[in-house]
Amino acid sequence: MLKLELIQQSLTYVLFRLKRGGMRRFYILLMLVTIAMIGGGLSCSNHKVPDGEEIINTPGGPMYKANVHEAGESPWAPPIKVTELVLGADVNAPHLWYRDYIETQTGQTRNNLFTVAMSTLSPDTPIKIEPVSVPAGIKVKHAGQWNNMPHTSTRLLQIEVSKDIKPGKYMIKIRIEIDGKDYDRVPCVIKVLE
Repeated sequence: MLKLELIQQSLTYVLFRLKRGGMRRFYILLMLVTIAMIGGGLSCSNHKVPDGEEIINTPGGPMYKANVHEAGESPWAPPIKVTELVLGADVNAPHLWYRDYIETQTGQTRNNLFTVAMSTLSPDTPIKIEPVSVPAGIKVKHAGQWNNMPHTSTRLLQIEVSKDIKPGKYMIKIRIEIDGKDYDRVPCVIKVLE
């Protein structure tokens, strides 16, 4: 079902862009659509996420749909803010990009990509990105993983917010372990709106 949705959405977009931009853009978009279809599509689960927060596969690895747009074009949606952390002080310390703050309504599912870059990282390096402290009314689950460019790897956590949770700020702590070494816990604040 997800592949069919991907193909329909992708072809609609390609035809729209073809009308606006000519053959050169058509071939570029066709290539990107093909990469996305081979890589698994716009969504990694059956959960509906807000527009722009879908995950798409790009040549550089998975990204939020809102953060991908054509050079010289205005973004079609507000970009999703991602935080960068360096997990240590040495020259080979891993870099981590993820969302440390997410606003949501009750009953929604939100995506959080965790991308790790490290000079010694290989596709076989074991990486664990797991929640260790999750408030009641919130569920966190693994929904995908990619080994993209050299020395980078990405994991997708999906955050499901109950319909019954009260508005307010909730803190999730996520443990980062790379090749058996624990790199502490990183925070992710979930702000549930009224």
